[in-house]
Amino acid sequence: MITGYCSLDKLNLQGIIELTGEGKTTLALGILGSVKGVFVYVDHSFDTYYAESIGIKNLEVVRTDRVFEVIEMLIRSKNYELIVVDTIAGAGEYFLNSLKYLKSLSTPLLLTNQLRWNGRLTTSSSAYTLRTLCDVRLHLEKVKKESYGDVLELEVKHNKFSPLPARPIEMVNLHGAGISREIDFILHSGEVIKKSSFYYYKEQNLGQGILNA
Repeated sequence: MITGYCSLDKLNLQGIIELTGEGKTTLALGILGSVKGVFVYVDHSFDTYYAESIGIKNLEVVRTDRVFEVIEMLIRSKNYELIVVDTIAGAGEYFLNSLKYLKSLSTPLLLTNQLRWNGRLTTSSSAYTLRTLCDVRLHLEKVKKESYGDVLELEVKHNKFSPLPARPIEMVNLHGAGISREIDFILHSGEVIKKSSFYYYKEQNLGQGILNA
């Protein structure tokens, strides 16, 4: 699956993917901007204008309480490369217990999940079930606030398909523009070189500072 983010494409994302932390919905929408997918929201209202404001056009959105039945129907239609469920905290035990069956149908599922504090930081819904069934587990953390947006770190907690990165993946959530693919390319493609505060691509000076580049 090609996500549109250089850093994520290196992770070989497939199967059942859990995504938690700050900016999880924004990142999920960013991925849907590059694949043929559908956004299924469960336990909250969804602002389609927000998706459009960060450049995600013609997003297919489904609101349902019957999560399992709807996702099975979407998978069997064979129209989608990715199905996003936001969030599974409201999806119910029946859906979580059906994940093994849905996994066998082969369409990647990106499941956003909420965190809560219960003596320790844990997921809000059947953490054990998810740990055993998820092929990839990702967590986003806001580490710095800048004038242009938030600097995030993506931690890969588990990945069945590729080795874990040595360190968290840095991403930038720009105000009003979403998590930037361009900055992701600059930071993680290996093709852009930083010298002092300037960035260079194939000897071409892209500019000083990551925003100018």
